[in-house]
Amino acid sequence: MNINEELFEKAERYVAGDISEQERSDMEALEKHSAEFRQYVHQIKQANEVVFLSGMNRDFSRISSADKSYFFRDKLFRGGKWIAMLLLSLGTMAVIYLALSPSPEKTELKPESPQATPNNSHTISPEKDLNFIKENKNLAGSETSLSNNTSPSLNATLGSETIDSDTSHPAEKVSPSIIAQTHDTLKQNSAEPCSQLPQVKIQSNATCEGENEGTIQVVSVHQGSAPYSFSLNKRSFQASRIFNFLPADEYTLWVKDVNGCLNSKTISVDSKVCNSPTSHFVFSYQKGEDFKIPEINQDDATFQLFNRAGKVMYTGTLTSSLPAYWNGLSEEGQRLPLGLYPFKIVNGNHQVLMEGTITIVD
Repeated sequence: MNINEELFEKAERYVAGDISEQERSDMEALEKHSAEFRQYVHQIKQANEVVFLSGMNRDFSRISSADKSYFFRDKLFRGGKWIAMLLLSLGTMAVIYLALSPSPEKTELKPESPQATPNNSHTISPEKDLNFIKENKNLAGSETSLSNNTSPSLNATLGSETIDSDTSHPAEKVSPSIIAQTHDTLKQNSAEPCSQLPQVKIQSNATCEGENEGTIQVVSVHQGSAPYSFSLNKRSFQASRIFNFLPADEYTLWVKDVNGCLNSKTISVDSKVCNSPTSHFVFSYQKGEDFKIPEINQDDATFQLFNRAGKVMYTGTLTSSLPAYWNGLSEEGQRLPLGLYPFKIVNGNHQVLMEGTITIVD
């Protein structure tokens, strides 16, 4: 494409924006379809920018050093002025906020000097008693002067007639019941909840050897505070006072009252040799034979024969090496009346090794 002088002039005016609408439309269409013209327009724009920048450089180089300094100082002054106005606005807003915010009430803290009282009782402060009485003054049934129920330190602080710590209210008299209530409350708070531990009385029943039939029963409980709960070996607590199905062993029974106060007691469940319920022995005087006591493979065992009232009628010592016999006579050497007699064989620890019955016949 050949760019003549006329087209060159139009291109410069096109870049400068000094062109009619019709010519602008023609230039835009030409720039769109002609790559050579687009490059020419771009070169004109670059040349104009270089000329503009070089012109500014020449203009700035003509400014004296003083004018340059004034130029920068003016810029800094204008920027600083805006910053100062911003800070002033923030400060004004803060002052307004503080002025409108409600100020918290100041509370004067007075140091307390507690007095030591005997027997580790609760320390009574006259200031605290005064506050408690004034807060509960509406409970007074009638207006009376302070009684002798108050402590000496409280009487010295309050005086013997009226209480008036606030000058904006008239002095008011206090009922003696309020004073007594104050000291009763302090006394209750100082009491030890476990000063008396619960005490128990317990008993156990033996189990047959190799079985889990033993029982432990709480007979009575005193001291402490009801209701009570109970536990074996400090496992889960229960309200029931009976523990069943226990093997022969040593147990620790724990009792706990309503305040959580604990106490314990140790008890054993013994084992015994159990005969069949239908097993029994018969002894006859007419046969003239001694009764052979069942053999127990254990030394220091004792054979005991009882009447139906539980009285011991005969006692004999057994050994594991020799058989033992009973001639049918009591310990006084008298023949026993005919009838049924229970017996037991126990060891030195009073553990039942065998028990049964002997029926004496003619």
